Amino acid sequence: MKKWTVFLLTLCLFFFNFFHMSAIASRQDFSIQISRSKVAGVPGSLIQYKVLVRNQTQNDITVTIASEILETNIPLNYSIHRRQRELTNQFKLEKASAETLDVAIQTTEQTPIKTQGILRITFSSRENPASKQQALLYFYVVDEIVMHLKIGSNDVQVRNQDPFILDYPPYIKDSRTFVPLRFIGESFGATIGWDQRERKVTYTLRGKNLTLWINQTRYLVNGTEKRMDVAPEIKPPGRTFVPIRLISEELGASVTWLAENQQIRIEFAVSG
Repeated sequence: MKKWTVFLLTLCLFFFNFFHMSAIASRQDFSIQISRSKVAGVPGSLIQYKVLVRNQTQNDITVTIASEILETNIPLNYSIHRRQRELTNQFKLEKASAETLDVAIQTTEQTPIKTQGILRITFSSRENPASKQQALLYFYVVDEIVMHLKIGSNDVQVRNQDPFILDYPPYIKDSRTFVPLRFIGESFGATIGWDQRERKVTYTLRGKNLTLWINQTRYLVNGTEKRMDVAPEIKPPGRTFVPIRLISEELGASVTWLAENQQIRIEFAVSG
């Protein structure tokens, strides 16, 4: 009887340790969340993603990263930033905290249309190597960007890619429709600059240089001064909004106002 008791206790202890170690091995120290995993851009655009990494433990951990571009032979540069600083291969994540990583793939004007692939980022915990997560970021290079914005809505529907969530929605003021310059401009492949001292915004795309000032109706196009009927404004958390007429007249886009549902359709095409 004693032998059976010892045997059963030993067996129970074995299974307890087995399942305990299995639970430790399968435990995920962190989770990841991707806001948009499928994004398209025209040649010359910056294809951007955000990846949220959340520490699920009550201890500080070190997250290591490894990344590579798959399913394309076209050379493309990409970067991963945390708190506006480029990451190399690891970062600290404090207990029960979360960090948003900004990921960007840089195309050029010479990147062939129909280029597509996957940027794979593998995250792992240095303290628990069995804890691993992958972010698969799909990218496509297209000849046209078509988006729908709606007055009062933060959601932007973009053809052939995941929706985008704006910080602040388009709005109407004094019978003029205002839309976000940076999101629209970067979708076209423009480089957007900001001068805090002068409250000046610069927009550069395919030989066109646009300069405008917040709360001023004057602006420059390749050095030539022009006037808007209403001035650009800043909305939280610091986004520049411009009258929609500027998008159609100066940014080379086709803009359609759909009055029945207060939607704005914006199309921007490039030649292959």
